[in-house]
Amino acid sequence: MEKIVVLVGLPASGKSTVAEALGKKMDIPVVETSPFVFESVEERGLPVTPENIKMVTTELKSRSDYYYTQKAFEFCQKEYVDKKVVFFAGMRAISEIKFLKEQLGRENVIVIGFHASQTTRFKRMSNPDRAGGSGDKAVEDKKLLNFDYFLAREEKELGFGAGSIFAMSDYVIKNDDLRYPYNTMKRNLIDFENILRLFLDNDQ
Repeated sequence: MEKIVVLVGLPASGKSTVAEALGKKMDIPVVETSPFVFESVEERGLPVTPENIKMVTTELKSRSDYYYTQKAFEFCQKEYVDKKVVFFAGMRAISEIKFLKEQLGRENVIVIGFHASQTTRFKRMSNPDRAGGSGDKAVEDKKLLNFDYFLAREEKELGFGAGSIFAMSDYVIKNDDLRYPYNTMKRNLIDFENILRLFLDNDQ
């Protein structure tokens, strides 16, 4: 792994959907920190709820602000050693970006922000692509169909610095489309691919 593209944005902003589509085309893996978060909660015998996620995350981040990012990075070093670039999603704090840049060099890490309105993001929670999921993420997605739960999750994300890290994006992709399947997807994939190819071409 030589380079990392960090994808930032609030839940259902479309970052993972767009990255998975482009990743499939260009053979680039998408690694999220959420599985490591859920795992740390379950290791304590606790249900995965916003309250427990916040409690455990706060505890572990008190040891290291980039605890989960380091876990994901170490995972990629083992699993994707032969890949030139990996997509990272789930970063919340500026210190996490600094950690990645310290590991690979500033020129080998970029941040791409995905923006969508709260109305759009909440509506996406009921889309078929989320309803058919499995595992802890699917359980969490079902809970997010409740607007109060959705807002609690948003507050948690913002509390961990999601807004600050978004403000530091090198590029921003507007992904605000209420209709499913999204009419913006084709355009966003083109924009995303152009950004990615420019990033990859920098060392040639």
